[in-house]
Amino acid sequence: MIDLRLFGTDLDREALGSLHALLDGDERERARSFRFERDRARFIARRGQLRLLLSEHLARAPSEIVYARGRFGKPRVEQAGDLRFNLSHSDGLALCAIARGVEIGCDIERRRSDLASPETAERFFAAEEQRILRDYRGAQWVKGFFDCWTRKEAYVKALGDGLSCPLDSFHVSLEPEGATRLEGAGRAWRVTGFAPAPCYHAAVAIEIREEIGATPPDPRAWIGGKRGELVPPGAFRFD
Repeated sequence: MIDLRLFGTDLDREALGSLHALLDGDERERARSFRFERDRARFIARRGQLRLLLSEHLARAPSEIVYARGRFGKPRVEQAGDLRFNLSHSDGLALCAIARGVEIGCDIERRRSDLASPETAERFFAAEEQRILRDYRGAQWVKGFFDCWTRKEAYVKALGDGLSCPLDSFHVSLEPEGATRLEGAGRAWRVTGFAPAPCYHAAVAIEIREEIGATPPDPRAWIGGKRGELVPPGAFRFD
């Protein structure tokens, strides 16, 4: 089972109050540490809605979910068996990926030309990716940059090995909504890019284990929650 959810994090005060009540002490302390109110509100929105999503899979009250971290800091839920999850956010949207029996990672980024630079591509992208980008111009280059970045980030997050996997040590497809099969950490992975909303890029990386049917679906069929709404039950669910 793979469950992907896209949800808004710019919520009204009433919704934020309800979500804040679900957070644990560490999360509330982190929320207080933000300097700007918008950043604080978005943190509460995504962490509270994450708890709501996880509670659907665990038959556990959202406030009773306890987090732990792996060796390299990847978060997990204590006493959750083979459940795995990953969360990513950019501006007012967040993407959550949940799976059973396989590792998973995701990334979402809002497309901004000021954040995409040839210097960053030269530093972090593989030679094959840089070669393809050199044929792109203008807006196509910026789009290709974020397609590449989100797919690489999703894969590294799925591995959960921190900085032990350099971004330039592997290459991904730069085709629109393209998929790449990779071999890493002794396992096979599929990395798929998609456009979750206008001006946004996203990707999900899933461990491939054919014996339990963990080949991911086509992300072009995924639809999700609208900005400013609590995450809708059942969106992005595949069995």
